[in-house]
Amino acid sequence: MSPTKKPSMRKGATAVGVDIGTSTIKIAEIQNVRGAIELINMASAATPPDTVKEGSVVDITAVADTIRGLWKENGFRNRQVSCGIAGQDVEVRPVLFPRMPYEELKEAVKWEADKYLPFPTDEATMDVVMPDPVVLMQDSTSEVEVMLVAALKSKVESYATALEMAGLIPIAIDIQPFCMMRAYGLIGEDETGSIAYIDIGGGTTDLVICNGEHLRMTRIVQVGGNHFTEAIMKAAQVSEQQAEEMKVADVEVVPSEEDYLSERDPVRKKVLEAVYDVAHGLSLECKRSITYHDAQLQSKLESLSVKEIVLAGGGSKLKGLSDMMGILTGLPVSFGNPYKRVRISPSVVSNIDTEGMAPVMSVAVGLSLREVEEA
Repeated sequence: MSPTKKPSMRKGATAVGVDIGTSTIKIAEIQNVRGAIELINMASAATPPDTVKEGSVVDITAVADTIRGLWKENGFRNRQVSCGIAGQDVEVRPVLFPRMPYEELKEAVKWEADKYLPFPTDEATMDVVMPDPVVLMQDSTSEVEVMLVAALKSKVESYATALEMAGLIPIAIDIQPFCMMRAYGLIGEDETGSIAYIDIGGGTTDLVICNGEHLRMTRIVQVGGNHFTEAIMKAAQVSEQQAEEMKVADVEVVPSEEDYLSERDPVRKKVLEAVYDVAHGLSLECKRSITYHDAQLQSKLESLSVKEIVLAGGGSKLKGLSDMMGILTGLPVSFGNPYKRVRISPSVVSNIDTEGMAPVMSVAVGLSLREVEEA
């Protein structure tokens, strides 16, 4: 699986990506319009409460009804769709194997997969991503690193069934790190350093480190936007809806403990402290992952160390969070542009807040681009 091949989609063809998240369901549709890949439609809706947990669809009917409603209300054309998965029971793991021909290596990894997976291989869907060419050229050892990708069949089936119940035809189920790489893949294409993409979803945060087009590390951090909401609810003694409103309009991540300690309003002080604790914990976990990645590099591969952080996901919009990430990691932080590889249709621009939706659209757009690269 190569996340960022050059577009090769037949003219007039369309492709759709569906991202079923803990908090939001997002859909993106692209089309080859006279040789250019154009985003022709996009939409989102709140995921019904408690229907997606730990990356699995637990209430298939409710999720299917929401997707069906999005389809009807927004007029998507193509019912053949790609869908992304993440969360627990999804493994992306680097493993070392002796050098051997491609097909032999791929089969060898699958035969040995039970050593590396936390679930039985007969209950898993698996694939193998071949080594980074940059590493291969500079590495003279007898072993090569491959990426083992696996997910529980039951998780995959929960997504496929929800799509089928909504009247759609699932043609691919992909893991979210690869979707993000497709949407953002050309960022850092000069390969002078790796980039850490941090997608802060509702329930969890996906951290993906890649060098140009090449995946180097993935990790799921068990902290997401919902944890900030819960912290505000407890600190301010308000409802979930009120906490969400406060998170969007009034709450910010302050740079240090001194900043929230100086707040005079006792309730706001508690809120700022609670939000600070969640943000600090999330930022530290991301820093640890980046530090671990860089520490594994041999001196001759120092050019692959992380040089930049790119934030995405609804949780990334929390005021001040990007500043804290930058302070703790010592790295420049920017916000990802999921539309980098597509041209946005004028009809979409005039009817949809594309800028406001940008933080949450990377996976859906990346899924639609899967069909571009495999055309």
